[in-house]
Order: sequence, then structure tokens, then C-alpha cells
Amino acid sequence: LQYRCLLLDHDDTTVRGTAEVHYPAHVQSLRELRPDLEPCSFEEWIARNHEPGVSAYLKSLFRPEQMPREEAIWHEAMAKVHPSFYEGMPEILAAFRERGG
Repeated sequence: LQYRCLLLDHDDTTVRGTAEVHYPAHVQSLRELRPDLEPCSFEEWIARNHEPGVSAYLKSLFRPEQMPREEAIWHEAMAKVHPSFYEGMPEILAAFRERGG
């Protein structure tokens, strides 16, 4: 094995972080803080994370005094939900380890 160390970004590289943690937390934030709005679809959420960017998007939805609660909901979701691995990732990591990594 040429390299014994493997560095991976976990969120949406090895695990389904956006689909299983971040987007559901966003939907929960809207339901609690902005029940007058319909949450966007998962696909729209992905697009809005890139344009205008997640921070600008959230600031367009929530008042400044709501932002601490929005962030708390996100932190609670991250602490509670452990996203699943993408198919094949545990096997790739196990094979790397078996080869001396």
C-alpha cells in the first residue's frame, strides 16, 4: 500500500449528511419559526445552498432574532441523527484498513 493515511470529508462524501440531517433540520426550522412558508424541495435546498448560498438564503427566511433558534435546531439534529454511509463506503474503508492503511 503506497499511502497508509486516507483523508475523507465525511459530509456528503462518505455519509448522507445533507439528505438525512441538514435538509430535515431546515424543514423543522421552517415549520417551527415560519409556519407560513412551505419548505422547498430537497433539490431546491441543494440549489439554494450554492446560489445565493446557505447563509444568504437563511437570512432571507428568518429574522435576526430567529437565527439563534434556527442554528440550535441544526445543532440538535447533528447531535441526534447519525447519517448513513453511502453504499459501498464501509467496504472501501475496511479494504483500505486490511491492506495496511
